[in-house]
Amino acid sequence: MMDIADTDLAPDPWFRALVVDDNPAFRALLCRQLARIGATVRDAGDASVFLSALHLTERPFDLAVIDIGLPGLQGDKIISWLRSSDDAHLRGLPIIVVSGGDTAGTEFAAAAPRVLFLQKPFRQERLVAAVNQLLRGGLAH
Repeated sequence: MMDIADTDLAPDPWFRALVVDDNPAFRALLCRQLARIGATVRDAGDASVFLSALHLTERPFDLAVIDIGLPGLQGDKIISWLRSSDDAHLRGLPIIVVSGGDTAGTEFAAAAPRVLFLQKPFRQERLVAAVNQLLRGGLAH
């Protein structure tokens, strides 16, 4: 897991983000925050919808935001699946892991490439810094 520094810089505009979080209020807030900094956002309330969206999209996503404490299929399992995918884009997809207190799986996230961790609640500046760090140098695809 990489450390992030606070920054006021916004990432390159018009990146595509896929968000999965089972808390509808937090998910909506996160989607608004990402949209404010230039993202086109698709969201999911559970892992199965998230995984379907990854496969059914016409244009690949540039970033995934994954709640580590999802019911059923935990976020660390999703990350493991992405990193072992046959699809090179999914293997390298930048990921922001979020958690509202349950830090189970953060050790896994720390060992995964192109993964940052944000503890809920976090300020938009921290989200911007994480997006900038993961997408620095251009979009993921």
